[in-house]
Amino acid sequence: MPIPAKSIKIILIGSGNVATHLGKMISKIKGFAITQVYSQTKPHAKSLGTKLNVPWTYQLNELNSSADIYILAIKDD
Repeated sequence: MPIPAKSIKIILIGSGNVATHLGKMISKIKGFAITQVYSQTKPHAKSLGTKLNVPWTYQLNELNSSADIYILAIKDD
């Protein structure tokens, strides 16, 4: 799915319920695009990335550094 040129590019860091709900809602907003999902756990990253139809990774060195916004949706414990 191509990202419109003027979209604000967002990376979700986390793959739990909060990240899932945020990702789904943000994907519906014109002018915003989830461009990548990161999770420490490969199956979780893949699952959310697949749901949102975006690239995913579980390795920090593969995290895209050109996003406009990085949303941390991680456990607080």
